[in-house]
Amino acid sequence: MEEPDIKKIIVILVVSLSLILAAQRSSEKDNLINDQALWEGIRERIESAVERGEITREEANDRYAGFRRRMAQRKEGNRGPGRVARGKNEQGADIEGHFRRFGVNDLNPIKNGLIENGITHNQLDAVLGGMLRVIHATKAEGSNFEMNPRIQAYFQDRLGLTQDQVQYVKDVSLRIAQGGR
Repeated sequence: MEEPDIKKIIVILVVSLSLILAAQRSSEKDNLINDQALWEGIRERIESAVERGEITREEANDRYAGFRRRMAQRKEGNRGPGRVARGKNEQGADIEGHFRRFGVNDLNPIKNGLIENGITHNQLDAVLGGMLRVIHATKAEGSNFEMNPRIQAYFQDRLGLTQDQVQYVKDVSLRIAQGGR
């Protein structure tokens, strides 16, 4: 092949790859929007049922937990080849155990709050894991606590949280570290 042909092929490959990546990001963004809309609809129906006295707050929390389980199963079902799904006993129980050490016996209100603040089901476990790091740092540093730039970057760059969502995570983590919920 001549040199101009190779340059054309390289340009075509680069352009094609960038278009594929852009389409994939767009698809992921659509899924996040759909998940948020689904959550808001479920939340509205459950809260209406609580207000009407059809179900108790505990039953509502159970329904929220069931919804999160179904979303997690759907997420695990969408994994591509070569990816290993983490089961509840592998990671979920570990996270709950770590939070129990800080006096949080029921993660449902925390998970619901995170979801209400726009954190998706796909981000939930990773955010909870990051919260544990923030709680540990808060306990270690006390009143001098300042969020580490690396954990800030983890939340924003890696997980895609907004500044407001990061602030919410920080506030909840501080309350947990101080013994409140």
